[in-house]
Amino acid sequence: RRPQTFGAEWQLDQERWLRAARSNLAPNGRIAIVIGDGDGIDALESTCDAAAAVGGLKLCGWASIRAADNNDGDGDGGGGGDGDGGGAGGNNGGGVGGGGGPRRRGNRRPEHAIIFEKFESAE
Repeated sequence: RRPQTFGAEWQLDQERWLRAARSNLAPNGRIAIVIGDGDGIDALESTCDAAAAVGGLKLCGWASIRAADNNDGDGDGGGGGDGDGGGAGGNNGGGVGGGGGPRRRGNRRPEHAIIFEKFESAE
């Protein structure tokens, strides 16, 4: 892939696979996704944006973790979705930002667990 268009192509790929996954879910079925940041992309934001573009997926909850500089094992929170799902999180609350730039040896990238539920629109 060309570096200039990587972000846009990544986002289109996100939408494609989420659309395919959604089509295989039963009504009210859930999908759990574990994905990590990379190449300057905040995977949590990217995945939630893709789900919104696809439609028919409600965010139930999420949790993120990153390696702490002081090695205290602190997670970076989580959040509930738009419905009754609720999320699990670490000690800090809130989300973790995007992880651009090179990683130091042994430095882990932020990872996210995201749960969506399929809903049918009342059209």
